Amino acid sequence: MYRKIVSHSLYKGLSGPGTKQKKLGLAPGSVVYTGETVSDCRLFIADYGPDEVVHFEVAVGQDIPSQQAPRRWIQVSGLSDTEFIQSLGKQYGIPELVLEDVVNPHHNAKIEDCGNFLFLIMKMPVFEKQSESLRFEHVSILLFDNLVISFQETDMFHFEPLKQRLDNPNARMRKHGCDYFVYAMLDVVVDTYMFLGDLFREKMDQLEDDVMGARRKNLVENIHLIKQMISKTRKATRPLKAITDTLVTGDVPHFSSALEPFLRDLKDHVHQLGDVLENQREEAMALMESYLSLMSHRTNEVMKILTVVSSIFIPLGFLAGVYGMNFDHMPELHTRYGYFVVVGIMASAAVSMLTLFRLKKWL
Repeated sequence: MYRKIVSHSLYKGLSGPGTKQKKLGLAPGSVVYTGETVSDCRLFIADYGPDEVVHFEVAVGQDIPSQQAPRRWIQVSGLSDTEFIQSLGKQYGIPELVLEDVVNPHHNAKIEDCGNFLFLIMKMPVFEKQSESLRFEHVSILLFDNLVISFQETDMFHFEPLKQRLDNPNARMRKHGCDYFVYAMLDVVVDTYMFLGDLFREKMDQLEDDVMGARRKNLVENIHLIKQMISKTRKATRPLKAITDTLVTGDVPHFSSALEPFLRDLKDHVHQLGDVLENQREEAMALMESYLSLMSHRTNEVMKILTVVSSIFIPLGFLAGVYGMNFDHMPELHTRYGYFVVVGIMASAAVSMLTLFRLKKWL
């Protein structure tokens, strides 16, 4: 019997033709990869304990060697090779219903008690610097008594820091059980989100400078893009809140009570992250409103100048129109100084109106 502790919806409607449609009509427990990223399956194994650590890679199709230390971590990169994932599941007693969720990148984030192991699904943020785009990678973690199996969608080694920490003989995870290792993996995920929040902060500051500096090139698009990324990240952190709350307050037998201080600290970081993202989302909306208000103000300034110029030329145009009429009997046209008088009147009218506008503080 499986006991689902908490599940959270993420990105409904992200799957398009050719993804979830692959599973239409199939029986529950059908292990079918529904993602779009095809990556060669790679297997990294780390056997560790207080006195030693051994890590190596195993090619697909090779037998997995016996465990050489008290605890083992198996990292599977790439989900498209479902036959290999099914064979790995048979070797470690993982039900096909669980494997079905493992290879489904569109599955909701969740934490689930499966009896002899704990099953977690999360979304790892990946920011592409070159394209300035953000995506979320499907990550699954299975916690057994002395074994941790993690699955990720691509060959990007998101948990490289854990591998480096295992090489340190004084590392805390070398002395604790696999539950601490899973906590460390959750901490890496949260730290990645925190780094993303700092990146958003830098981009928001730059956009604010661009708005105040009147650098308008692609400014609206950039503000909308950062607002969209913040909103997506904020949605992705909601399941983390539920997961950490469950680990702290829920009945999760796979985590020892000694980890409670670490889990509480992790929970605080997740809630702090949620507040930061919420504030950044509001700042992005305010930045867009400020930009639109600034553009409206500048437009009004331009219209004011045009209105002043038009107002000055109204009397000048009137005088030019009167004396430009082709009447035979206009006495002023035949006076010696009539032209200079009219020009003087026009200049006086223009200067008078400019003085009036300045006194009214319209200029």
